[in-house]
Amino acid sequence: MATGAQAGAGVAGAGVAGAGVAGAGDGRAALAALDVAVAKVVQRPMDGVEDDLLVAEMTALQSVRRRVDARIARTTSELTRRRADAVRADGGDDRAVDRAQRQARGAVADALSLPPADVRRAQRVGDRLDATPAAAAAFDAGDLSDRHLDVLDRTLASLSGEVRAAAEAELVAVGRGLSRVEFADACTRLLARLDRAAAVRAEQRRHGRRTASTFKADDGMLRLSGAFAGLQAEVVATAIHAYRRADREGEHRTSQQRTADAVVAALQAALDQHAALDRGGAPVRHGVVPHVVVTVDLDTLCDRDGNVGIAEADWTGPIVWDAIRGHLDDAGLSFVTIGRRIPIQVTAETRNVPVGVYKAIALRDGGCIHETCDMPAQWCQVMHLSVAYRGGGRLAMSNAALGCTTHHRNYDHGRLALHWTNGCPVLRPPPPT
Repeated sequence: MATGAQAGAGVAGAGVAGAGVAGAGDGRAALAALDVAVAKVVQRPMDGVEDDLLVAEMTALQSVRRRVDARIARTTSELTRRRADAVRADGGDDRAVDRAQRQARGAVADALSLPPADVRRAQRVGDRLDATPAAAAAFDAGDLSDRHLDVLDRTLASLSGEVRAAAEAELVAVGRGLSRVEFADACTRLLARLDRAAAVRAEQRRHGRRTASTFKADDGMLRLSGAFAGLQAEVVATAIHAYRRADREGEHRTSQQRTADAVVAALQAALDQHAALDRGGAPVRHGVVPHVVVTVDLDTLCDRDGNVGIAEADWTGPIVWDAIRGHLDDAGLSFVTIGRRIPIQVTAETRNVPVGVYKAIALRDGGCIHETCDMPAQWCQVMHLSVAYRGGGRLAMSNAALGCTTHHRNYDHGRLALHWTNGCPVLRPPPPT
């Protein structure tokens, strides 16, 4: 089988090379030879083939795919150019030229079953190749991908003349074997070395492309996305990694879930600090510091029969009350009296946790009271213990303790048991029944 693997790869290589030679004479024969060579590779059984030969095959296929992508880019650029030239020759205006190019891209997209955006990218890459001869040769050889060329094009845009040619040659040489991210870092370092002013302009252009957005999707979830550059990017990454923690016992989060929890923890810490200091970077509006606002009717708050069980968040809408009430034990409360759906009276805000009581609890507990948790006090919530809030419980030293989000929720749902040791509360798994 090993011999067969080597023979198949050899035939594929001959077919691809043959396509390059025959293209000037009989292109259809070259394409037929390419199809035969590829078929021999992809239809060859893998049973019994050594791992190193499979890896070698993947490497060869990757190189071939890059060379094919390069040809597709050049072909797309050539087709759109021909369509544009034909329309101009017939006296067409710019709108007619644009329409002809769109039709050409559409034909390529239909023929290759590609998204239109991919075809537009291929055209842009093909259009730029004449301006970067060294990069074009590496692209045609499969040494650089179209993504590499995008990075290279942005870097060279700040340079000109002999400096540009030297930079292109050096980056093409170092780009072979680098990932796109590694290649982008190499371009940044080289540009700073060759032309500091150009490097500053490139950094400013990256900063100008910064973006962030949030929107509520139809599945009820808030979508957050963004792109940051320079020091802003480092601030975001530092904050996320500062609040990104390993799974505790019993947790099985994905990497994306750990990052999502870190983003929430960092934003929550920023709001908590601002509320505690009553000053900082966030603006105070109408005398109120930024905070999360949730509205819930009194029947739901008190768990009365017939309650709806829904709270309303200011920004994101309805939230199931049972899923969040444990987080609001130390929230500030304002009572609003409604008459015919019109607010007619609003009380001043009161907090369930007096400042003195909170300071005493934080000094006693130091952080989450679960026996294996190291979450610091600043990231914890104040939990009702023996008497819950919905049962009329008031927060005091004997009825309150600090808990992280996970252990607070598990305690409220009965998955953890409370113990007192030397006057200090501790959460542990309940004894087996």
